[in-house]
Amino acid sequence: MICVFVTAEELLLFFFFQAEAGIRYFCLTRGIGYVYKRQIKSRHDPCVVSFAKPGFEDMARGHRGNPERTKWLKSTGTVHVDDIKLWADNEKFAEDLVEFLKSRGVECTCTVMKPNDTRPHCGENITIGPNYEYVTYDQLGYTRSEMREIVLEPGRAAHGDQKCTAREVTAFRGSHGQTSWVTGKTACVEAYEDSYAASAVADLRIRDILRQNKLVRTLKIEKFFVKMPKLSWPLKLQLIGDAGQGEPGREDWNRAIGGKYIGVMSDSPRGTAGPMGTILCKTGRLTRQTNGSFAAETVNISELTDFGQLSAGMLEEYVNGIRPTFADRIDRLREGLEDIERVPITIDISTDCEDLIERLESVTLWAGKQKSLVNQVAEMRDLIRMKKLRLPLYCDGQNIEMDAVNRKEDKKSRNTKSRLRRMLEDGFYEPSTKAPRHRKQ
Repeated sequence: MICVFVTAEELLLFFFFQAEAGIRYFCLTRGIGYVYKRQIKSRHDPCVVSFAKPGFEDMARGHRGNPERTKWLKSTGTVHVDDIKLWADNEKFAEDLVEFLKSRGVECTCTVMKPNDTRPHCGENITIGPNYEYVTYDQLGYTRSEMREIVLEPGRAAHGDQKCTAREVTAFRGSHGQTSWVTGKTACVEAYEDSYAASAVADLRIRDILRQNKLVRTLKIEKFFVKMPKLSWPLKLQLIGDAGQGEPGREDWNRAIGGKYIGVMSDSPRGTAGPMGTILCKTGRLTRQTNGSFAAETVNISELTDFGQLSAGMLEEYVNGIRPTFADRIDRLREGLEDIERVPITIDISTDCEDLIERLESVTLWAGKQKSLVNQVAEMRDLIRMKKLRLPLYCDGQNIEMDAVNRKEDKKSRNTKSRLRRMLEDGFYEPSTKAPRHRKQ
């Protein structure tokens, strides 16, 4: 069964179908018939595909010109296993695609999404706001219908330090898989609890199951959602990073916790408040050991910058079409043609680590006593020099939103947790900046 949900102005199409010949990447299949030649394959993610308007195929593939999204883009879509979600510029595209699928023996229906409509898709409830001003995503239906607490034998809950049985470990893994999916998409404010569960499974105790059950109850009771507001062109990426010690007193502590956030906003000067849609919000152990707050913050921002570069590349494909390769640009210059280098998407970063900002601004390349961090600092300085990254914005450590996902909830983190939830559900970012300390000349 295929269902198509369409909006009238900014067309939003959702295609759900089961692949008869197994699951294949949508952008690599010829199953869309006459529009196959107009498929634009993403160079960053094989599960993302766009369709160019007739006559704009070469432009969208980066072979000529510097196209604008409104001129070349017909439709774009993403794939989740065997479910496909598409956006298109008019209803005719959906009707043609549905008719083609029907001709191949696939039963399908078409439904138009209007303002204030809600439709389920892959465990999410998608709602279109009034006058198409925003789109919201929540998973309350999934959490209340599918998630269950782990059942313990009578009397087991009183023995928190006891090791869990094989059956309890299996049940814990299943519950953790469900909560990790929800906290990674809509309930991001509870991401730390899920991260703790991932590290606890190696030596699982009864107290960890009780803590996991508390997380399940929270996700089933409260409605967490993410709001994607309507934005104006051009766009930029807003990154927020913060590292913390995690949970003090844990015997298995060896790496810091890093919180990472990526959002998309209308381009504006650094530190400007405005509407923002969430792309990524996660937390977890850093990939390397660190022995200080500066090292943890630097490694976390470096990892976040890598995520940001990938997101910027995918967003640039959506805006301008596929970026031409370096070899394509050289061939064009040899032929005396115009260079087709694209203007990169602006990336802003918010951090509460002033030491990192000082080292990025420094004339000399140094990292104090942390010699192993020179490479990360040098890489970010090069990105700033190439105008692919702006100098990070110094924010108040007491109010930076990603502090909420770096440790167990306490009196201090309740403020940042509230700020993070408001930012996700209001679709609006207002950085809490702080004046830098006096620096020696």
